[in-house]
Amino acid sequence: MARFLLVFLFAVSLRLVFGDSSTTSDLLWPQPSQSTFGTEVYEVDSGNFVFNTTSASTLLKSAMDRKLIMFSLYNYIHLGGDEVSFSCWQGNPDIQAWMKKMGYTDYAKLEEYYENNLIDLVNKLNKSYVVWQEIFDNGLKIKMDTVIDVWKAGWEKEMDAVTKAGYNVILSTCWYLNRISYGEDWKSYYSCDPQNFNGTDDQNSLVVGGHACLWGEWVDSTNFMSRMWPRACAVGERLWSPKTVTDVNGARTRLLNQRCRLLTRGIRAEPVGPSYCNDEWHGP
Repeated sequence: MARFLLVFLFAVSLRLVFGDSSTTSDLLWPQPSQSTFGTEVYEVDSGNFVFNTTSASTLLKSAMDRKLIMFSLYNYIHLGGDEVSFSCWQGNPDIQAWMKKMGYTDYAKLEEYYENNLIDLVNKLNKSYVVWQEIFDNGLKIKMDTVIDVWKAGWEKEMDAVTKAGYNVILSTCWYLNRISYGEDWKSYYSCDPQNFNGTDDQNSLVVGGHACLWGEWVDSTNFMSRMWPRACAVGERLWSPKTVTDVNGARTRLLNQRCRLLTRGIRAEPVGPSYCNDEWHGP
């Protein structure tokens, strides 16, 4: 039986294709003038990207109503909330006017409003939801059934604090697959146990899983599968194995065999180390 939930997240670099300038009011971001739909792609610097929180809930609700997002495939929906730059909101006159209307003087309060509105929408789908640890760190008042996703360094202290507060938690810090290092980096994935913090049995019971991330700054369709596999398998085995299973040498044998299975099935899984498979990759 699996000890924990395993979640995979793949994120691509943000690129927006803008339509006719007459549709600006319908978008959540500034639109370059005189652009033609489908012909210009703009890369957006996340430091300057101003997301209109007051319309985001409307957009998401519309997508749900029109079944544009296949939420039925998943039990959990990740609502984000990491690295929110309050300076973006400070420079947005529409946000300033809306906050004044609502009587908000604290940007954390605006973030709280946004996240709780998303949670209410997801509740209507009878789904569970996950948010990044900043939502907890910023002191937002969120529902107790929210799952906190811990991703920063010093995760042991964060896991302790989150579980002491009574929230369910998953860990991401150990498993950023987009970070490449020389050699068998999967060993560090395999040796990381999300319950290895100074918590009580009750706190450990609130650790519900782990989260393998593959961010897309240097990942696209050309290297996605090879970057993910078989390294993600090490994360999977760590999370579904008993806590006492820690033999790296035994895990290497299983990982080598799993890589060969993946190759047989047409998946371009990268080498674990010096090895061979009966069915090597011979594709284009």
